[in-house]
Amino acid sequence: MFDWEGGLVRAAPKSPEQAKQLARVEGRLGEAILAWCALHEHQQFHMAALTEAITGHMQAAPDSVRRILAQLRRAGHVEVECIDRTRSLYRLGRVIG
Repeated sequence: MFDWEGGLVRAAPKSPEQAKQLARVEGRLGEAILAWCALHEHQQFHMAALTEAITGHMQAAPDSVRRILAQLRRAGHVEVECIDRTRSLYRLGRVIG
């Protein structure tokens, strides 16, 4: 994050309780996202469809779904690629879980 003069602003460190709660929420979201991806393996989807499916079952900030999907991809749990960034169109590959 940057301040108005363009310098880097660091977030305040999280308390141990905040870190635990964040891990719990991200874990539940991650499980829900992986379950949805397993049902839609090797298909194209719009990020709005994934976000709507997840937020319809649990409370989450809309961008959290995209962010956690990216974390799952980086960790090797799901193969996903962006086909059209303008339309937020993605293609799922294998779901490793």
